[in-house]
Amino acid sequence: RTLLGVTQMLEGSTGTDQEKKTCLDVALRKALLKKVVQENSAIQESIEYIELSFSAAQAGYCSTSTPYFVLADVFDCSTLDRCQEIFSYVEEKSSSFSSEVPGNRNVILRLCNDLIRRCSKSINTLFCGRIQIVLAKIFPISERSGLNLQSQFNLDNITEYSSVPTAAEGAETDKDVVAMDATESQEVSFVFYRTLWSMQDYFRNPNQISNDTHWKKMEDTVNEISRIFENYKHEGSGGQVASDEAYFAKFLTSERLLTLQISDANFRRHILVQ
Repeated sequence: RTLLGVTQMLEGSTGTDQEKKTCLDVALRKALLKKVVQENSAIQESIEYIELSFSAAQAGYCSTSTPYFVLADVFDCSTLDRCQEIFSYVEEKSSSFSSEVPGNRNVILRLCNDLIRRCSKSINTLFCGRIQIVLAKIFPISERSGLNLQSQFNLDNITEYSSVPTAAEGAETDKDVVAMDATESQEVSFVFYRTLWSMQDYFRNPNQISNDTHWKKMEDTVNEISRIFENYKHEGSGGQVASDEAYFAKFLTSERLLTLQISDANFRRHILVQ
């Protein structure tokens, strides 16, 4: 259970250094698996075994890859609830994982991808976010596994919006895109409503802009949106975004909400970032 105990065990055994390493590699994985499968086993005990394997690897008693396979074995044999608690250890060690050799980092990558596949997209969203943050810390932005090398897009992510104005909004379709009143409040027409939300189709499938007609239409749309946004004051504090404001929502596309949405600096920032 301690590095001292491992040292004494190895010193009292016979065989070459490589044979001792191989034996310890197998012993560490078997001992931990036996502990994990026991009912009511403490999570802290599993973490202590993982720490022992890392200490043994640093001392040269076992292979450098063994601690990562031990870590992967723990997650494979644990329930998702236990995995969420044990994952705190991975988060703490993420800074040291980033400097490891690619082979060991790939074990962490497979471990994290397996966890994401086990998670529910609607229930375990927070845990999925924690996993993605750890991967972003461990792997550089140029890592091939995180790049869209084949330019594949989620074509099913269709943004639905009204194609015809409601009775209340119909009278505004012939007005200017923006109408300023005495109090500098702005009223957005249905024409601009369609212009703004039509951009989502280009974000969904950027390959469309390879066509000259679509490129020209997108360019005109971007210029129009930028012109309208310039008429709205930024109500933030020096351009800084509070941590509780920095989230990306799936906005509602009702035409009745657009006047309120476009007055919101977070909404305008979201569109500009896209």
